[in-house]
Amino acid sequence: MLKKLYSLGTLSSFLLASITHAAPSPPITARSPEVDKKYIFATFHAEKEQQPDEKTSLNIYWSDNAHDFEEYAMDVYHPEKGVVRDPSIIHYLGKYYVVHTTGWHGNEIAIISSDDLKSWSPVTTINVGDFGAAWAPEFFWDPNDQSLNIIVSLQKGGHCPSLNFNIPCRPAGQFKPFIMSANAGETAKSWSEPKEIELVTNRDSHIDMFVVHKGDDQERPYHAFIKNEKSKVIEHWWSGSVAGPYNWIGVANGKWGKMEGPAVTQVESDGKTKWILYADNYHGTYFWAESDNLYDWTEMKELGNQSKNVRHGTVLKKTEP
Repeated sequence: MLKKLYSLGTLSSFLLASITHAAPSPPITARSPEVDKKYIFATFHAEKEQQPDEKTSLNIYWSDNAHDFEEYAMDVYHPEKGVVRDPSIIHYLGKYYVVHTTGWHGNEIAIISSDDLKSWSPVTTINVGDFGAAWAPEFFWDPNDQSLNIIVSLQKGGHCPSLNFNIPCRPAGQFKPFIMSANAGETAKSWSEPKEIELVTNRDSHIDMFVVHKGDDQERPYHAFIKNEKSKVIEHWWSGSVAGPYNWIGVANGKWGKMEGPAVTQVESDGKTKWILYADNYHGTYFWAESDNLYDWTEMKELGNQSKNVRHGTVLKKTEP
């Protein structure tokens, strides 16, 4: 929920953006010589959570295998107002960008950028329109039209009376996934109006949508993993387009139980291409599962020695340019 990269394929000059949803990201134009690990995990830390004086910070971890992470750059960004939660990271036109949730209610999300993962600066704050809450934005680079997108969970309905965005509030209305595209030539500063992503024949509230592009699946090229707010389980959907409509495949794995904040990345393991899905179990513990095909998943395992330290975020896979 509030927490919160490439796919596929053989193009070694592309980044995988935690999913950026497992879709190929733009060509790398530069690489920081200090970042020598293959996987970068952007996550957050929160103190006094859901209190008026809640404090949050962006943390960066790294790893060689995508499930044993070490600290790299801790406590590197604090927003001037609101919070930084659910960070989604991408490498785009020579910089790292993170889009994040800014509050428990309100109609804004924010983007920040960095050259080295250690020093971060605000890029823009996006007003998504007449919505009560905007949570868990995710970057997605679409290989089909070379567009940069944000998929975000927006809550329709009334607004909270408080002006303090740190105070949790649940305005009436369901969460639904929406998509926005970066306007040409604006370098992630200007975005289209949000457009709802249709989930066919389903009326439940859904949140934390993470999309993967699977280049070798011509019939079902776009796969979405999303939490059903009613059952609290992670579901698997597919579409012929990132913007939908999406068709239901099923619960990702019925043995996982209640999970939220799914994020997916692609790995090479034992000479095979595999997928890792990360998720939070609602009790302060982070988990991961593995799949050969996005359809059949292992049971969840705790995320190494950082399972109690990290929260909803995304993992960026780096490749040599």
